[in-house]
Amino acid sequence: FLDLVAHYICNGSSSTVETTKSRFGASIASRDLSLLQHLKNVCDWLFVNGTNNIVCQKDGNNKIQMMSTIQAIFFRQLCGQKYLNKFIPSFVYGLSDSHKQRFVHQLMIGDGSITEIQSGINYDFESASIKLISGLSVLMKQLGHKVVCQSNFKDKTYTVKNLINSEYGKHLMKNICQQIDYDDYVYDLSVSDNHNFVDAMGCLLLHNTDSLFVDKIQSIDEVVQILEDIKNLCAKIAKEEFNSDICTLEMSYDKGFKTFLIVNAKKRYAGYLDYLDGHVVNPCKLKITGFEYVRTDQCGFVKKYQKEILEWILSDEQPTAIQMRSWILDKQSKVFSGKMSTEELMFAQKVTKPIEQYDKPLMHVKVAMQLLKDGKDFWVGDKVQYFIESLDTRQKPLPKPLYAFKGKYNEAYYWNNKIFPAFERILSVVYPKINWSEYYIKGGAGGSTKAGRSFLWS
Repeated sequence: FLDLVAHYICNGSSSTVETTKSRFGASIASRDLSLLQHLKNVCDWLFVNGTNNIVCQKDGNNKIQMMSTIQAIFFRQLCGQKYLNKFIPSFVYGLSDSHKQRFVHQLMIGDGSITEIQSGINYDFESASIKLISGLSVLMKQLGHKVVCQSNFKDKTYTVKNLINSEYGKHLMKNICQQIDYDDYVYDLSVSDNHNFVDAMGCLLLHNTDSLFVDKIQSIDEVVQILEDIKNLCAKIAKEEFNSDICTLEMSYDKGFKTFLIVNAKKRYAGYLDYLDGHVVNPCKLKITGFEYVRTDQCGFVKKYQKEILEWILSDEQPTAIQMRSWILDKQSKVFSGKMSTEELMFAQKVTKPIEQYDKPLMHVKVAMQLLKDGKDFWVGDKVQYFIESLDTRQKPLPKPLYAFKGKYNEAYYWNNKIFPAFERILSVVYPKINWSEYYIKGGAGGSTKAGRSFLWS
């Protein structure tokens, strides 16, 4: 079966409703009649009711024809259609090394080259499909080959080959990646059905992962047993439902929390870690993910007091509703006192491209324009520091450079738009019976502080 798939990828075609209005089917071309007979035997086994014939031509361009719609759709879905869109099926990456080696070898026979030299075997494969080259690159790396990929932009083709001498070309290689500390939002590159896939000509293996939170676990041994039970269940399903001896699902115990809070989505949570990557954490460490506290574009007041509220709520002595009410009113009074410091007011956002390339006048871009107008040094990549002094006639915030601060800021904007929403998303989960919307300030910049009412706590 792997031979059939490999040779379809190299020299096969599929005719479906997307490509033709006449006959539907699939074909694989080769000058090697013995190879075609072998592939026909596989087709006869795989497609019992299919019509599979070998067609010999005078010029030697022989082919096997599989003239049914189901065969055409099968190959299209499994390996792609047209030479630009061919790819290696995802199941191949989970096969045993011997099966992977056979698959790679058949690809080379089909449309690559194999050169035996004294120090080993050289593989060389060229294709117009970057998906195919990316997949083959990863597959060869899985087999332990030193791999190099090349691009021919003129002919729009790509080549992957193995290096017998691992030192070859090292002087041309440059590391363009740099490891940094980062605890902000990440963006998931995913495909349907959580299939693994490759990109960057095989330099990246991408996949969809999922997290599962389990409650009421009493010990690490209990977690390990749950993982083992799930693994055995998946292996059983793989064998019974798919006749597979290999189950590629992997699960691991990542983090354990003594106390834990999750809001809105799984990527926004906080808790006191007591287990991390195979080690017990003692004393417990506060882990905050997805909240404003870890965002670099939030004002200092939010970051400072959101952490405080999380520490308090997740502590052994969770605050009562009355205590939390007093805490909220105290922070509200601080904001409306007119005495917040520049560190508490400041937003800092990076300008990532030239100002003229921004489609919309974002606040930090407006401030960057003001910096240039005021003759200040500014470069793309700089973080712009600013605060909100007032609102315009449409009640839109007016950002000002931090150096222009003279003691005035818009209290209502900070409280309603930045500070209290960061508190409310936590409080609405911990104290769901309370109408927290009553603690927003009514009346815009000139509104008075609303102190809340006792019936909100009943």
